[in-house]
Amino acid sequence: MTRFLLSSALGLVIAGGAMAQDPNASPNYGSTNLRAGFVPDPHSISITAGGSITPNSKMGASCRGEISDAPDYVVDYRSGSSDLYIRARSNDDITLVVHGPDGRWSCNDDSDGLNPEVVFDNPRSGEYAIWVGTYGGGYSEATLAVSELSSSGYGDNSTGGDVVDLFGNPTYGTISLNSGFSPDPHTTSLTAGGTIDANQVESSCRGKIARNPDLRLDYDAGSLPLYIRSRSSSDTTLVVNDPNGTWHCDDDSAGSLDPQIHLSSPSSGTYDIWVGTYGDDTASATLEISELSSSNSSSTPTGWTPDFTEGPAFGTTRLRAGFTPDPREVRVTAGGTHSASGVGSNCRGNIANAPDVRLQWDGGDITIKAEARDDITLIVNDPNGNWHCDDDSGNGLNPLLRLNGSGQYDIWVGTYGGGSGIPATVVFTELD
Repeated sequence: MTRFLLSSALGLVIAGGAMAQDPNASPNYGSTNLRAGFVPDPHSISITAGGSITPNSKMGASCRGEISDAPDYVVDYRSGSSDLYIRARSNDDITLVVHGPDGRWSCNDDSDGLNPEVVFDNPRSGEYAIWVGTYGGGYSEATLAVSELSSSGYGDNSTGGDVVDLFGNPTYGTISLNSGFSPDPHTTSLTAGGTIDANQVESSCRGKIARNPDLRLDYDAGSLPLYIRSRSSSDTTLVVNDPNGTWHCDDDSAGSLDPQIHLSSPSSGTYDIWVGTYGDDTASATLEISELSSSNSSSTPTGWTPDFTEGPAFGTTRLRAGFTPDPREVRVTAGGTHSASGVGSNCRGNIANAPDVRLQWDGGDITIKAEARDDITLIVNDPNGNWHCDDDSGNGLNPLLRLNGSGQYDIWVGTYGGGSGIPATVVFTELD
């Protein structure tokens, strides 16, 4: 992508006079307020480009196409130390016309193929009125994007190769998740791979990826880490652009040939995610978004992994510190067909595939125990993905665990002697 610099010496920006286009008219597709450092970046909006008016020649020779009288979009921008980039993308030949806070007009036609881009070095604070025109007349569907990321943020096409499109429509859609989401992990089945060398966006990136993101994640962060990983029978890679415009890449961190990106203090905002292929053209893969570490399944025996994606058999309980009544009880049926030793050598009993109970806890110390007439066990996966197991620390043959920290706890009640169908009660309490 060739960077388009505004230069009065080239006659691309001139002082504005009385024009047919009215920067103060109500914009066709609304307006927004953006402050330097805004997220998500880019800020994008779908519009219909074009109109019936040809830009006035006094705007400058670079102003082309057919536009409307009123602006398509207005951005009230509070500047910082970053440059400001205004871009538009379409399957047709489109143009850009921008009226800046200083009253000057800036235009572009074909900075990236048939797509235009206008760049403001040291941009002023104030209103930017934006028109997206059509070069041949008529109307075209287009995406307008406002960004503080240079073209290098979208990949480097200095070698003549293709580049990724950060504000392109994600192939497998957009998902929105808040910290503590359930089920965890959130999974998406997709086809990994593409025609673009991932090392064009960052030298450490590996594999072949598509032009558009595979998935877009709108994430509201909390106190938990964020894990993005891919599972496949083929060798896959991961490429992620975070809400701050930083690239993250990985090949095999999740074990075997599976990649994983771990963000210990994730930011809220938009994550654009690509799943690449290391050796194959394409491959079937499952993308996982999780707040649980991959240790959840790293110690499980071949052929069985606890199923966090399946809803808990006896529901989810949500509690906040100081809850009443205390204790809180949930009736369950203990046992299952899987050995609890699969999640840890110190874990006992037989448990089910899916959790029996899920606790969403907002507080500090919490005691989890289970009670039954038979010998039962307790297995808990905490918000950090760590396993905790107990057999008889409670009263008699009843298990008990004292844990700490807000987040999601997945809980299994096992049967020590095997089998299933044993009536039991899970108890949550802050009392000693």
